[in-house]
Amino acid sequence: MKTYIWAVDAGHEWLAVKKKELVDLGIAQKISGYSYEKGATAYLEGDCDAALFFDAYKAKHGQDPQTKVGKHWDRQPCRSFASYTPPTVTPGPILDDIMAEPGDTLSNYVSRMNDGAAIVGHPAQVGFPLTEQSAQIIGDKLDCELSPENLHCDGEISNAEAQRKYDFLSLVADELNLYCDAQGLNRPKIYEL
Repeated sequence: MKTYIWAVDAGHEWLAVKKKELVDLGIAQKISGYSYEKGATAYLEGDCDAALFFDAYKAKHGQDPQTKVGKHWDRQPCRSFASYTPPTVTPGPILDDIMAEPGDTLSNYVSRMNDGAAIVGHPAQVGFPLTEQSAQIIGDKLDCELSPENLHCDGEISNAEAQRKYDFLSLVADELNLYCDAQGLNRPKIYEL
């Protein structure tokens, strides 16, 4: 069994995992920008991202991954590495039997939209299977989130974080368009892309 190394310092910890494993476990797009990367290795932030990895690993392998603590540093060198950026997902050929179901990113986005509506006492905004009207509701929401002031949280976030948001929202739009194509629906108008 492979042993994963914890990179620790006086303030925090990160779990070193090969980025290919994150893709294989289906969680590469879910890792936050609080994790780091260098080369083929991701350093998963110890509270949330490492826990996500542990859950996915256990679901696939039936047991927790084996770990050990690496060298203790006053300031862990991985803090100087680039923030983690999810890999770009390039869709292959459009196959009706594959894209007839929504992709994970689109499904998660719709679920988040509906959860947000529920918090303020509104009914679910959209559900699957989508209609042209519900696809346009998602398109309008994407347009709103992609507007410069919303994308950059009125200047309160870094350019790197804004780029991660843009990449995520672009991926949602790509999956939405592929879904609409497979269902024979008109694609929604999204002006900010």
